[in-house]
Amino acid sequence: MSAARKSSASKGGRNSKQFHRPEHCLSFSPSEVFKVISNDDFDFYIDKRCALYCKKFKEAIAEGQSEIQVEFESNVVEQVIQYLYYKQRYDPESENRPEFQVDLYSALDVMTASYQLGC
Repeated sequence: MSAARKSSASKGGRNSKQFHRPEHCLSFSPSEVFKVISNDDFDFYIDKRCALYCKKFKEAIAEGQSEIQVEFESNVVEQVIQYLYYKQRYDPESENRPEFQVDLYSALDVMTASYQLGC
């Protein structure tokens, strides 16, 4: 599972969480990155190929946007993004797909966010 780091960003003291890229997402250039901003001001940088698995993110990318502000807290956004990486990794495989793990205490919030974002 992808792990996130919390660090202070250079602009305006905004927080940033960046995922360790899975092997199949090793090539990143700035034009291939999409930024998701949580309602508690954490920035998440994800591969656009993974972001395309989310309807709301896909629409924003199609409109030429490089970032989107969402109404969910960072712990929820983090798990939704982890799911997008999981979905990209295992999309063609349905039989050998491991179960996606969600934090028990935030499962309902993650499900709500996933539904509203179209993931």
